[in-house]
Amino acid sequence: MGKDIIAVLIGGLIGTAMRVGADTVFSLLIPGNFTAIMTINALGSFMLGALVAGLWSRKSAKSWVQAGIGTGLLGSFTTLSGIALAGLTTGNAFATMYLIFMSLLTSLFAAWFGLWLGGLTVRKAAR
Repeated sequence: MGKDIIAVLIGGLIGTAMRVGADTVFSLLIPGNFTAIMTINALGSFMLGALVAGLWSRKSAKSWVQAGIGTGLLGSFTTLSGIALAGLTTGNAFATMYLIFMSLLTSLFAAWFGLWLGGLTVRKAAR
């Protein structure tokens, strides 16, 4: 239990730093606050899906590694509150709901794709 908490704290620090760096880079490359946040959220969701299906399905996966990478690193890398705040700056409730919906849809698709791709690697390794 203690290893899990420490791993989440360390992963959270690293994920937050990665989030700030990615947000800065994507904001410069992709104009518009919404697309940068949605892209980062989709990327984090894809990575989490791929890890869950590919690596964490193995019995040798340690719980503290899963907690540190999943909850800590990727949990702090992705954010729903960021897209909600960006949507609220539009001043339009329908635009905010649309942005949140599109972000969730994009992230769910990315997570599904990561699960599918990670599952492929496990099936190929089992052969």
